[in-house]
Amino acid sequence: MESNKPDSIEPYCSTKVAYNPAIYKIFADHILPMQVPGHWYGDKREFNFLTVLNTNKQIDYFREKFDDFEEDLENFKSMAINSAHAELTAQAYYLGFSMWKDLTYPLRGQYVLSNGQDFCFADYQLNTLHLWNPANKLKNVCSLIVPKR
Repeated sequence: MESNKPDSIEPYCSTKVAYNPAIYKIFADHILPMQVPGHWYGDKREFNFLTVLNTNKQIDYFREKFDDFEEDLENFKSMAINSAHAELTAQAYYLGFSMWKDLTYPLRGQYVLSNGQDFCFADYQLNTLHLWNPANKLKNVCSLIVPKR
């Protein structure tokens, strides 16, 4: 049986380097990830009533990265959904829910997003953490009022 392999194979890299994550300041943590919902255990106010977000830094970042960036409703939608979902997911984990134990009751948050001139109001309801499960019929809901001056 004839082989299609060449007689000698030249290695791409002639020196061997031992990989150790610590060289790149990557260390193994033996603790579970922590999500902090804006307060600590034992605080009197464990639920948010209103979150105010300044969008200027985010908008400046996008303007710097993308030449054709225009501030519009889609940006406010994206910021509202991402911020609200992150905050309420942290709240859910704080309350003992997780990706293994889904919510037994919904969590809600109200948000004001502003660049100093335009104000956008959002209401987010977290109904499930199991977004990955196609059998789950629950959906998270976000209502948004368009920016007003």
